Amino acid sequence: MQREWNVQFSVLTVYRPIESVGYEYIRTDGKVLQLVTEMSKSIQDIANGCYDTEVRKLARDIARKGDTVWIRMLHEFNSDTYVWGLYPFTTDKIRAFKRAWRRIVNIYCDQGAPVQFQLCFLGTNSSGDKTPFSAFNPGRNYVDQVGVDVYINTNSKLVSLKERLDNGIYDQLLWFNKPIFFGEIGCTPAIGDRGKWMRDAWRSLALDFPQVKAVSYFLECEGPQRPWCLTKQSEINGFVQGLKEFKRLTS
Repeated sequence: MQREWNVQFSVLTVYRPIESVGYEYIRTDGKVLQLVTEMSKSIQDIANGCYDTEVRKLARDIARKGDTVWIRMLHEFNSDTYVWGLYPFTTDKIRAFKRAWRRIVNIYCDQGAPVQFQLCFLGTNSSGDKTPFSAFNPGRNYVDQVGVDVYINTNSKLVSLKERLDNGIYDQLLWFNKPIFFGEIGCTPAIGDRGKWMRDAWRSLALDFPQVKAVSYFLECEGPQRPWCLTKQSEINGFVQGLKEFKRLTS
């Protein structure tokens, strides 16, 4: 994409199971690494230490190399998307999530790994539950960035990214008083002019949401119902033009 679109990205996001990260084989070419470590157990199991050995190994590998890595774990936990998800919410599940998060962070810190931690919500869960993001806060000293995954798909009533974020999401992220990131952003062709949507989204991120410090667009297709990839030249042009304007406005 960089070569064909004549752009430069500054962040590389890699999704890996915690059991087989293969950290020593990841090549970043000078980009910041955001490593999404996936854990296929329940939040109670994770809180009780079922992945301590695997986390400790990764922490040692990162410490040995010495480059700073952004770790995003248990992403979209405020949903039922993944096995570690907390929905439907209970007091015990939320407590277990906080214990699990702090337990994992402490392991990285104990091993001296140069790691920063990204707490990543899903914008809205499938039921539309209104439990505030603040209810899941594992502690100020355990989070370095707070963020969200936001998709505009065929079932969305809100079209623009600005409308979606203004619907309570951005304000909830501001509550944490931490730098904000977007772990995944995407839209399907069903929204209409996707090139325009991309340009408008980049411009809105620059002008309307100044606390956003990192943005990752999800540009892969995951079947006919979730075609996040850009296939038309007009869509690519909109993305590239928007990115360049974003860099100009935020430089």
